[in-house]
Amino acid sequence: MKKILLGFILSVILIGSSFAAEGDIKLPEPQKTGGKPLMEALSLRSSHREFSGKEFDPQTISNVLWSAFGINRDGVKKRTIPTAKNEQNLSVYALLPSGMYFYNSEANKLEIISSEDYRADAGKQTDMLEKTAMILVYAEKLGDSYSKFNTGAAAQNVGLYAASADLGNVVIGYANIKELGEVLKLPKGMQVQVIQALGYKN
Repeated sequence: MKKILLGFILSVILIGSSFAAEGDIKLPEPQKTGGKPLMEALSLRSSHREFSGKEFDPQTISNVLWSAFGINRDGVKKRTIPTAKNEQNLSVYALLPSGMYFYNSEANKLEIISSEDYRADAGKQTDMLEKTAMILVYAEKLGDSYSKFNTGAAAQNVGLYAASADLGNVVIGYANIKELGEVLKLPKGMQVQVIQALGYKN
C-alpha cells in the first residue's frame, strides 16, 4: 500500500514538473460544455483586481485560451470570436509563472518564447500583476481598422468565461506595450493592444 501511495505521489510530482519545465506545453482539450448559463455569466461579469497568487491548472489555461481565440468548428478554421473578412488578424500570448508563450490554437499548445516570468513587468500595476495566475497579451496587425474590435471580442469572451468559472479578470490598457512587443518578439507589423490579467479571487 505504501509503495502504491508513493508511486502516485511521484507521478503527480512528475506531471507538475513537466508542465513547469522549459519548452512547449501541449494543452488538454478545452471543455466546451458546462459552466453558468449565458445570462447569468453576463450578470456576474466584472473587473477584479485582487488575486490570490495561486496558479492555474492546465485545463483552466486551455479553457481561457480557447475562449479568447480558439477554433470552435471541426474541419474549418473558424474562431470563437468574429473577425472582419475572416482575416483573423489577432495573436494571443500567455504570460505564466513558467514563462512567455504564443498560443497555437490549431495545435492546441503553448509555444515557448522565453522561460522568464514577465507577469509583474507587463504593466504599471506590479503588485497586482505579480499575483495573477495568467496574463493574456493581445497583438494585432498594424493598419487593420478592425484590430481593436478583434481584441475587444476576445477579451469579452474571456471575461464571460471568467464569470462563469468564478475567476477574477481585468483588461488593462495601461500596459508596457513597447516592451511587451520586444520581449514577445512580435513579427513585423504586429503591435500589442491591451493585456488581460486573470487569476483566482483573493
